[in-house]
Amino acid sequence: MQADEIRQRRENAGLTQAELAERIGASLRAISYWESGKRAPQGRFIGALERALADVTAPPSSTPLLLRDADFAQTLQHLADLYRAAEADGPATRSVDRTD
Repeated sequence: MQADEIRQRRENAGLTQAELAERIGASLRAISYWESGKRAPQGRFIGALERALADVTAPPSSTPLLLRDADFAQTLQHLADLYRAAEADGPATRSVDRTD
C-alpha cells in the first residue's frame, strides 16, 4: 500500500492517524511516516492496514453505502427486474411505493 493510498483510505474511513494507529497496534509516528512516504509499512502492519481499511474504497457521501461484489450484483439484478416490470406495465402512469 502506497503512502497516498494509506492516507486516502484512512480519511475515507473517517479515522484520525491516532485512531488508525490504535486499531492496528502501531505508533502515531509510524502512521505519519507511512503517509508521508518517509517509510513503508513492514511485516505484520501490512496485513493489519489491509484489514483495518479493507472496505474503504471511496469517499463517504451524505448517504454512506458500501457494497461488496455479491451485494452489487444482487442490487443490479433487482434494478433490472424492476425496469423490465415497469416496461411491461406500459407508459409511466402508475405510482411507485417507496419505503424510506
